[in-house]
Amino acid sequence: MTPPSSSSYEDQLAQAMRAAGDSLPEPPVTELIQDGLSDGRRRRTRRRVSVLGGSAALVAIAVGGAILPSAVTPAKHAQAGPASGHSTTPAQQAQAKGPNPVSAEDMVKALKSVLPAGTFKKTLARGTVEGRFQPVAMGVFDDRHGAALVSVSVDRNGTPSGGVGCPDPKYVPGAVCADQKLSDGSRLVVLQGWEYPDHHGAKDWSADLYRTDGGHISFNEWNSPQEKDAPTTRTDPPLSPAQLKAAVTGHAFDAALASIPASITGKGVPATSPSTQAIASEAKSLLPQGISATDKGGRAGTAALLLNEGKGADLLLVSVERWDLGTLTARKMYASTFPGATTLADGTRLYVQEIRGKGGTGTKVWQVAVSRKDGTRVVLLLANSADLAGRPTRATPVLSTEQLTTLALSAGWESVK
Repeated sequence: MTPPSSSSYEDQLAQAMRAAGDSLPEPPVTELIQDGLSDGRRRRTRRRVSVLGGSAALVAIAVGGAILPSAVTPAKHAQAGPASGHSTTPAQQAQAKGPNPVSAEDMVKALKSVLPAGTFKKTLARGTVEGRFQPVAMGVFDDRHGAALVSVSVDRNGTPSGGVGCPDPKYVPGAVCADQKLSDGSRLVVLQGWEYPDHHGAKDWSADLYRTDGGHISFNEWNSPQEKDAPTTRTDPPLSPAQLKAAVTGHAFDAALASIPASITGKGVPATSPSTQAIASEAKSLLPQGISATDKGGRAGTAALLLNEGKGADLLLVSVERWDLGTLTARKMYASTFPGATTLADGTRLYVQEIRGKGGTGTKVWQVAVSRKDGTRVVLLLANSADLAGRPTRATPVLSTEQLTTLALSAGWESVK
């Protein structure tokens, strides 16, 4: 079997953790909300430049209502209680609505207001009226030059403190990216890339605005009516980089931002995301003798590697994040993730789970999550295949859950930057 491209591994950083996310409360992390944008669609390029998702993508890729087709499904828990769902309580829904909630149709109107002349057909929309913390809208826009998928999402996840910016060119060859600090202190990242690094398929252009008040507006567009598995209809997506900037820096989405409770603004999300290179290097240094590791890329806070002891490659996904626990909200959200985790003598919380893969008979994934008292969290996933949806290379992953736990508990992760 030929291992997937690094782009496929970026997908798996998301897909693999849908099952893991089922054991987390809603929210607390950016990627959980980001994946609510479409019905099983991937957000590869945006994930590469998004900071606050970072390593959190490995522990909370799930959206209430089961939007994403699962690449893995929960099997049994080695050291954890049963997973809990993501349904919101009436109190959470009331909080999410805020004083002036916006509806799904409000989001559609806001999205249409920033588009050029043409037709628009909604495919997905959600407001804070529905009790969610991130209003979104998505649809197919046609200006008579070819139908194109466009989407927007709005959230309050705080001003990024590390890892945001243009992706490493080696992961998105040929992409054009501009990272700009605006006069009001906001940060704008406009990326002109492709759905896949080898440039097959649709172009994927995006604009992400990170405001100083914690607001985040993300706009994506393609030169195809679907993100993938559809022919392109035009040379480029409909909006130019200048129009993308205008779309997210104007006032069209102010009402949506205002409808999101300030109580969830940037508190309880990871404060920093170590580099992919540093994470991969530390992981390699901790591997048992006789096991080689090949880098497969990643983004801020995450790394993917293929481990091989000579009998076949197994995929290892690593996440490292550091939470700012300076507020009560942050501490509560940090403590509430991975319910059922075992608390060790030093206060470290350890969660170990076996996940059953859907790729082929016998596909298995080990998950180990370590949450330290200082806010350092390490999450490791190891499959018994080179692809989470691929053919197993052995009966169980190359490392045992005990060995993976030893890696996750290493003090070396605390110094990774």
